[in-house]
Amino acid sequence: MNRPHTTHDPTKMTSEGASSHDEAQIRAMLDARASAMRNKDLQGVLSAFTDDAVGFFLETPLEQSPLQQDLAEWFASWVGPVGYETRDLNITSGGDVAYCHALSR
Repeated sequence: MNRPHTTHDPTKMTSEGASSHDEAQIRAMLDARASAMRNKDLQGVLSAFTDDAVGFFLETPLEQSPLQQDLAEWFASWVGPVGYETRDLNITSGGDVAYCHALSR
């Protein structure tokens, strides 16, 4: 399939196939989680996760669960607010399912 060439701005968040309503809900959830990360609000970060969610990180152990304990310890290691940004967000949704991927740091 030939796609037209477009210039991609990696700092702009984009969506692919997401309805504007779905996209707005997903963005609101991700924005709330980012704000909670910056403020070290453990419950705010975990509000969109199930109790059995598993996190995958760059440091050992790579797979960490439960997230609540790991995040609480990580937040305690910071002095002041946490710097947190998301870029290259891509949202795909349809029917009863949606997913997104992005780079966060």
